[in-house]
Amino acid sequence: MHYWAGPRIPMQSPSPRAHPRHPGKVAVTPRGRRGPGARPQREYEHAVVVLVTATPRGRRGPGARPQREHEHAVVVLVTATPRGRRGPGARPQREHEHAVVVLVTATPRGRRGPGARPQREHEHAVVVLVTATPRSRRGPGARPQREHEHAVVVLVTATPRGRCRGLCAPTHTTSTTRPCLPWEIFGIIEMVYKSLFTFVLQALGGNSPQTPAQGEGSRASLSTGPSRGPQLPSSSAALGKRKASETGGLTQATLEGTLQRSASFQAGGVRDAQLRDALLYMEMKQNLPLSLSDGEGFKYFVSKAVPLWKPPSRRTITGLMEDKFEVLSSMVKKTLSELPSLCLTADCWTESHTTTSYLGVTVHYPTNTDLHSACVGLIKLEHRHTGEYLAEQILKFCADWSINPLHVEAVITDNADNIKLAVKKAFGESKLLTCFDHTLNLVPRAALFGKRENGAPHVPGVPELIKKMKDIVTYSHTSNNFSNELKRIQISQYNKTEGTVLRLLQDVVTRWGSTYIMIERFLALQPVVVQAAASFPDLNMLSAVELATARSIMDILAPFHRATSEMGAEKSTTIGKVLPMISNIMKKIERVVVPAGNAMATQFKAFVTGEMLRRFGGAEQNLRLAMATTLDPRFIKAYFQSPLAVSKAQRAIELEIEKEMVLDNLDANNSLMDDMDQQQPLAGEGPGQADDLWSAHTALVEHSREATASDDIPGRARSELKAYLQREIAPITKNPLVLWESLKPLYPYLYRVARKKLTVLATSVPSERFFSKAGIIMDDQGSRLTSQHLLQRLFLSSVSLGLWEAPGKM
Repeated sequence: MHYWAGPRIPMQSPSPRAHPRHPGKVAVTPRGRRGPGARPQREYEHAVVVLVTATPRGRRGPGARPQREHEHAVVVLVTATPRGRRGPGARPQREHEHAVVVLVTATPRGRRGPGARPQREHEHAVVVLVTATPRSRRGPGARPQREHEHAVVVLVTATPRGRCRGLCAPTHTTSTTRPCLPWEIFGIIEMVYKSLFTFVLQALGGNSPQTPAQGEGSRASLSTGPSRGPQLPSSSAALGKRKASETGGLTQATLEGTLQRSASFQAGGVRDAQLRDALLYMEMKQNLPLSLSDGEGFKYFVSKAVPLWKPPSRRTITGLMEDKFEVLSSMVKKTLSELPSLCLTADCWTESHTTTSYLGVTVHYPTNTDLHSACVGLIKLEHRHTGEYLAEQILKFCADWSINPLHVEAVITDNADNIKLAVKKAFGESKLLTCFDHTLNLVPRAALFGKRENGAPHVPGVPELIKKMKDIVTYSHTSNNFSNELKRIQISQYNKTEGTVLRLLQDVVTRWGSTYIMIERFLALQPVVVQAAASFPDLNMLSAVELATARSIMDILAPFHRATSEMGAEKSTTIGKVLPMISNIMKKIERVVVPAGNAMATQFKAFVTGEMLRRFGGAEQNLRLAMATTLDPRFIKAYFQSPLAVSKAQRAIELEIEKEMVLDNLDANNSLMDDMDQQQPLAGEGPGQADDLWSAHTALVEHSREATASDDIPGRARSELKAYLQREIAPITKNPLVLWESLKPLYPYLYRVARKKLTVLATSVPSERFFSKAGIIMDDQGSRLTSQHLLQRLFLSSVSLGLWEAPGKM
């Protein structure tokens, strides 16, 4: 590598001397001050365009790496110059060659750190100005400008005793060293000042200073003409009074603005608060550990992405979480206290790491046409889980979250006796609703693994068939040879890649539908499994009859799996779909074709059908389910089999409408009495004026007419419901809450009833998800979380982004 001493400074210096051996060529450095093999300066070595990221300590811009001990001086060789200034053999300059990155390693003797190489004779002092242009000011093909490439100033130490070797007169060819002339010192001071200004203004985030002469696409390089380097703003502009530059459509930042932007990243700044809040949101939503910001990888990422920001520690994040919980929970409590109706789901859970039992409660309520949910209750259980104790804890939870028990429309639980008893004691038996998915999945479980009182299976042969299939799946997970053979066959014969090969899936006892998933994957890979099993004689493979039986079992279990997934939704209403879902499952099972002569598959189908009738045969008699189905515009009366159930549901809906009408009349009477009490006699009215005695007459007559019309409240309720029942059924893809918003003007009282009944969930799956998320959080890294911090994390993870940002918009 060859080196050039630095930029030329216009000054009244002697004309450059020619190279002694090459006439017409200017020597790069004084003769004798270069290393071995010094060559003459080529014609294309004119302009200096340097991008340097190492700067004096404490004076670096965003993204600059720490300066090493030996990085004090700059030695630069530049070959890219304006077109037309190159010599023979030089390649064409590309459009994006505006800046050249140079790593500084040479320093004056005695000023180097460990690992620095010896300083060469020609390495003198250089003042370098960075010319990395702002975005949109580079030519085609230029890479995007990085954050730290705004303007960086590198100040290097001048030679001792004011003597300059090469900077003041870079074309000297003698080996002598002379004192700097006055005008040369002035030129150096001016360049240093301009470099300092550029660093302060732009290394903190401002735009690169541009002159009006620098048009769109111009090169931001140091000039080699008569002017003294790049044109920079004056000292008055440095005080923040510069006008916006129109160059390239960019607004010139003021010094005050850049300093304020830098200060906003410090503790207590605006950007610091925003970044902390965003980091907390990410950790809550992604279930990440609170110690994420203490990790080495995260700190490295932040140093590159947001260099001016120091991420908070784990302790600080914990404090932020507590503060955020207090703010958002108070907002949710206020919302819950004002709701006319809501529903709860409740369940018990034991944390495996600490064997601590909890009672989890989720709340669900409508907002316009959407259902919202929040994980608001996580109660640590310290006594036996009796119904009375659980009821006491649920009521305490309602008091803590400002929930009126009278406004709780329903509480959904699983089939455990203690939790069902707790709901009955806390809210009444009419508010209890057992989870549909729990009850539904009892049917396939009884058919697959259930036994009679004498110990015999309900369907002979089915448990043995499932066990045989499960053994093969287990073998594929424990035997590397068998697993590799399955992969090899898929890759070689079925055009699979290593990333797309399928594995056999294992059955999980506690997971709904896992047996169906295992059978489905096994039959999908049946040709591969059969071929691979041929190489393993000890493996007991299923016969053709057993495979056909397994396929029939899978077809019978399929509607159960799909119904479980659909009914477990918590962002849409599901209570109105229970009766239609039962009917559709029964019809799907009836349509399954069982191979002739396959006794096992035939018995399995018959048992499942009988079990469905036993558990859901009287579902229409459940008044809550019947009312919800009737009030769902997608179903109304289409799925009812019993006229008696339809009649009971309609009568119950009429009573609800009558309640709404009576409450309206009471509110109207109270409002009228208040208006009459507030009326005062008019001053100055004479005895002949009747307004002082009959001022309320008009209002009373009007109210009398309304009262006469409202005397037949049952008739009005009946007619409103009758008109609704005669409507056409809406498409199944429509949202019932959206449909009711359009029906509100036609059926105002029925609208209120529908909002209460349809916003109830059909399952307690939200509680299951609640505990699944808690299990993820309480892993090996989070097992020491207190119950209060665990509740805070679960609550904040369930909060929507709109609610999260709401405090900042208030």
